[in-house]
Amino acid sequence: MRRLAAALLLCLSVPGALDVSGVWTGEMQQKADDGRTAHQAMVFRLKQAGDEITGTAGPDAAHQSAIRDAKLVADHLTFSVTGADESGKAGAGPTWKFDLKVAGDHMEGKAEGAYGGRNLGTTELLMSRQK
Repeated sequence: MRRLAAALLLCLSVPGALDVSGVWTGEMQQKADDGRTAHQAMVFRLKQAGDEITGTAGPDAAHQSAIRDAKLVADHLTFSVTGADESGKAGAGPTWKFDLKVAGDHMEGKAEGAYGGRNLGTTELLMSRQK
């Protein structure tokens, strides 16, 4: 009986796994060499089933690309996405690698971009889950 009570107490004291499912909106901010800051809206549509995370990301609801290699370890979410190029061809544009810390209905972190062998730099992100 004591073992059962101890096991139950231990299970109740361990917080539930973090779920990142939902629509997240926010922006990317990148500082230019001349001191100006560029702002880009960002939308994530994420679905989590156990430890599998799928979804899309893009500048708005109409321009979304599939995320790849998504991993959530504790409160640390990473994934990559390759957007469309200037002509609109999906998967032929810049690739962004996201590295985010999740805290409830907020996540923040950075993304590093590359396109055509060129480094696009690092941006800061701040996202909020929509209710």
